[in-house]
Amino acid sequence: MKLLDITIENFKQFGGTTVIPISTDPKKNFTMIQGANGAGKSNLMSAILWCMYGDKVINVSTGILNDHAEKTLSEGETIVVRVTTKWGEKEAECSIERKCEYVKENGKVFRNGPTAGIVNEIDGQKGWRKVPTPEWYIEKHLIPEELVGFFFFDGEKMDEYFMDTSKVKTNVEKIAQIDVLNSAIQTIKATVNTFWKEYKGFSSPEEGVLQEQDEKISEDMLNFQKERDELVDRNKKIASRLEEIREVLLNKSPAMINKLEQDRRRLEDERIGIARQIQNVGTTKKELISSSLPVVFAVHALSYSKDLIEGETEKGVLPPNIKNTFLEELLENGVCICGRSIEEGSEHRVAIETLLNKVFPDDTVRDAVDGKYVIEDLLKRTNFTAEYSNLLKKERQLVSDLSKRNTDIDAISHTLQKSDVEEVRTLDAERQKLESERDKNNIRIGTVGNKYASLHRDKEQLKAVIAKSSKNSVEQKKAHAVWEYAKTIETYMNEVKKSIVDDVRKRLENETRSYFFNMIWKKEAFSSVDIEDLGAQYKISLKNEYGKESLGRISAGERQVLALAFTAALYHVSGYDVPVIIDTPLGRISDVPSENIAQSLPHYLEDTQVVMLVTDKEYSPAVRKKLLPHIGKEYLIRYDEKTMCSKVVNYE
Repeated sequence: MKLLDITIENFKQFGGTTVIPISTDPKKNFTMIQGANGAGKSNLMSAILWCMYGDKVINVSTGILNDHAEKTLSEGETIVVRVTTKWGEKEAECSIERKCEYVKENGKVFRNGPTAGIVNEIDGQKGWRKVPTPEWYIEKHLIPEELVGFFFFDGEKMDEYFMDTSKVKTNVEKIAQIDVLNSAIQTIKATVNTFWKEYKGFSSPEEGVLQEQDEKISEDMLNFQKERDELVDRNKKIASRLEEIREVLLNKSPAMINKLEQDRRRLEDERIGIARQIQNVGTTKKELISSSLPVVFAVHALSYSKDLIEGETEKGVLPPNIKNTFLEELLENGVCICGRSIEEGSEHRVAIETLLNKVFPDDTVRDAVDGKYVIEDLLKRTNFTAEYSNLLKKERQLVSDLSKRNTDIDAISHTLQKSDVEEVRTLDAERQKLESERDKNNIRIGTVGNKYASLHRDKEQLKAVIAKSSKNSVEQKKAHAVWEYAKTIETYMNEVKKSIVDDVRKRLENETRSYFFNMIWKKEAFSSVDIEDLGAQYKISLKNEYGKESLGRISAGERQVLALAFTAALYHVSGYDVPVIIDTPLGRISDVPSENIAQSLPHYLEDTQVVMLVTDKEYSPAVRKKLLPHIGKEYLIRYDEKTMCSKVVNYE
């Protein structure tokens, strides 16, 4: 929705009634209001904010009644301070009015009652009607109060935004309207807890304790997974930056330094390969030990079994000459293969039964014969010391090779740090710092991974214990299924939130970077603009041509350009269709850079209604010429020294 006009009555410098139409032409979307310092530019912004949000967003302790109006007020007389803004696309669709009445009594002027805010909107059939909930209407149709600072702001204070980085992520989440998703997540979380209590109600006390342990393990696993993901993401950024540093050192350095950097890259690649081999040898050692130790502990039993089988084989008992199944069939049929009868109790039957008792069952014979070879293979593993010794020898050699590569890399770094080239020293110092951080992160990733794996094993074991102790009633199973389903939804919603916020951050980063490098006048002095996710907060980073952080070292004008770029990007990412109002946007920027910004800004804020409150110094003829094709309305704030009042008139 567009701002159509502003009407101000007796507000601070603006005595009487002042009406300011705002340009709604999409091609000429800039409204310029020029005024000297002290003429009332900031109070014009304050008037709009007061109209929309009341006393909460501006300081009214010093009073808002115009001094001239107060001075000419008669005893017992009342006067109204009023600001009205009209909004719509082409015709007025709503008006916001805020007023406050003052009265003079006993020679003093007092506020006569509270501030009153009124919102009227057009009803297609009944015409204008009063909105019963004005705050809700403004938040839904225009801008929520907590976000107004992103659209109506003081240009000279924009750079302060970067000083408190803890607020950046919070505000980006506001722009992405994550609060709606947060509310839904809190609701589903409460639902999950309700279903969990219901499920526990079907459980025995012992099972309840086990379930609480399971929930605690799940929570710890989630925290470890989150920490690992953050460390992995950080290491990806470190790897990207290290590659940038290598490229700079290779392409911009003198021949000797170039050669050293090439040698270091080769050594680092070799170091990575050797470290990987050491890891593989370590894994092989563990597998060898884990597969051999059980055999070592069982060696006596295995040797005894082997000797027993071999002894029976030497006696001719294994394998037997006659199968036990053959003898069993003879006894079952009652007739020998020679045709002789084998009756119960007969001498021949007793002889066959005696032989059957001496013959091993077929399955036992088969197991013994096959087992002999298996046992022999297992016993070979008890003699693993030679293989283990070879692995240790290989590992020692690899560790020695790795140590040599590290020594050679350190020597190159030492040489580079003594270089006369400032860029080389700076980049190498950054490289060492990043590599140290990366190595610490890798150690922590391994530690966290081991803890996660251990917890996963504990969870699986606990799951089996819970299953055994569970009543397994239909009601309990149903309650558990509902709880698991709700828990899945909660997890999914958190993943969606993370994805949305990260997408907004990336878009914001890309657009800020693009706008900054288009507007800044020293493009070669900077290499990148990044919005880094540090978990609890975002960090806005500006790197110089050496890749070194320079946000704290740049001039006020350069900070203002970065702030303008960030604000333009934020507006695009937000999706809000509201005007942008900037007070003193170019105050700290010199002539030529101002012209560059005046050339670029209309393209970034195309189709956006823009109101700029500028000084005569900012609004130089050169800047005006650049902006003129995009200006739909142009005004001057004229200050009357006699009445000490300001009027907004057409630009001359």
